[in-house]
Amino acid sequence: MEDDLLREVQDGLKARKGEWRKIAAEVPEVSYSWIAQVGRGKYASAASYERLRAVAEYLRRDAREAA
Repeated sequence: MEDDLLREVQDGLKARKGEWRKIAAEVPEVSYSWIAQVGRGKYASAASYERLRAVAEYLRRDAREAA
């Protein structure tokens, strides 16, 4: 389950590479550094499922609003 969520977040971040600072500013407890590492595929096992879930929810919500 976490692997699927990780892939979803990485794909979403790759699609929105120029917006990582904005995403980091809008998602609580997520730093730009963390976003950049995940987005570049350098996912550290210390990164929590809760952080991944929060970013995934943000990306999903933002995609719905853009549609």
